[in-house]
Amino acid sequence: MTACAEHDNWLRLLLFTVGGTLFGIDLEQVDAMIEFSEQEREEVHWFHELAGYGALDVTYLSPTVLVIKTGNGSRFPLVVDRLEDIREYQWRQIAPLPPLLEPYLAERGIWGVTPSRDKPVLLIDCAAYFDSHPDRHTHSMKE
Repeated sequence: MTACAEHDNWLRLLLFTVGGTLFGIDLEQVDAMIEFSEQEREEVHWFHELAGYGALDVTYLSPTVLVIKTGNGSRFPLVVDRLEDIREYQWRQIAPLPPLLEPYLAERGIWGVTPSRDKPVLLIDCAAYFDSHPDRHTHSMKE
C-alpha cells in the first residue's frame, strides 16, 4: 500500500462537546477557529440549533467559533462548545447510524458514529449541511 493510499484510510476529526454529547467534524471542513465574542451573538450559527436540540436548554461553557468552509466556497461561523481534541480514525472504525435514527439525524448533517475513549462520537458534515440548507442559514462570511 502506498503512503497516499494508507492516508486515505484515515479521517482527522476535530472533537467537541455540546450539551454533553461528543461530536466530530472532518478537520478539512474547518477553515479557522476563533475565540467567541458576545458582540458576534447575532452573526453566528449555534451548533445546538443546527443539530436539532429543539427546546433543550444548552449552556455553552467554553464557546469557540469554527469557520466552516463548504463545497461551494461559502464560509459559515458556527459556535461549538468545549473543543476536546483532534484525533485520527480509520474509516473501518466508523459505523452507520441506526436505521431508526438515520432519517432524523441525516437531516442535520449527522452521518455516522465512532467509538471514543469514554463515549461515542457522532460525526457531522457541517459543510454539506450548510450547502444543502441555504434557505436556513443567512450568516456567511466574506473571504
